[in-house]
Amino acid sequence: MRLSSVIFPITLIAIPAFGQTAKIYKWQHPWFKKEITSPVPPTWPYRVIEEKNGIVRVEVTPPVPPTATQNAPDKAASRATVEEPSVLEWPFTVQTGELNCKWLGDLRLVTLTTNGVTYAINPPARTRIKEFGWQDGDDIWKRDPKNPESRVSSNIVDRGLSLCRSKPAVSTKTAPAPESSAESTTSRLASLFDIVKHCKHIGSLATGGSYTLERACREQEHEALEKLSAIDIPQEIEKHCIHIGGLSHGGSYSLMLACVRQEIEAKESLR
Repeated sequence: MRLSSVIFPITLIAIPAFGQTAKIYKWQHPWFKKEITSPVPPTWPYRVIEEKNGIVRVEVTPPVPPTATQNAPDKAASRATVEEPSVLEWPFTVQTGELNCKWLGDLRLVTLTTNGVTYAINPPARTRIKEFGWQDGDDIWKRDPKNPESRVSSNIVDRGLSLCRSKPAVSTKTAPAPESSAESTTSRLASLFDIVKHCKHIGSLATGGSYTLERACREQEHEALEKLSAIDIPQEIEKHCIHIGGLSHGGSYSLMLACVRQEIEAKESLR
């Protein structure tokens, strides 16, 4: 039996701690303008608007982009050497590194290079770890002492994105390549769920915790995200399956992928 095969059934149900009442969180995704329903609160900062009969309605605040007054470089790829200034701003276990940003289509990939090793920092970069031979930036990201499953807060991603805020100019002699639908969909889906949080939870389910299980979970989740990007998902199915994927701790692209495939198959059978 493949190791990854045990991940799917484990994450189907979120069970509240003993003595607690199960809550359902509802919020409007600030980018996709869709209502998200999940048994766990959003990973972004939020405030509670209303809590009634186990339903908690919250307002989500997405990460703040760099201010428009900053000078944007004209180069397609930029870099900056940064050192640890404070816990809030520097979230890594390494003391210094070279922060980089480069364009890939309409996506900005943020990485950190230290001691000859490049780590993928933001979600679009982390979905291309295998493609570029990078390491997962979560491996060097400090954990929150109050919640070891969560990473410490930092503005490092915004600082990285600011290094390549201006897209490179397209030569008038060569027609620009059409945007890949898979890249566009990956960018849209990448912020729905927290792969790191989900797989930390999966690894912790084994007695004493299992890094092997966590690694297999991460590989499976990234693969599921790539496969979802290649599927033309009907809007009503996508909405339903985002909800299903969000039922697991941190959200699961594997659950969403299984849901999408089943719903599309069922829809075809009804014709």
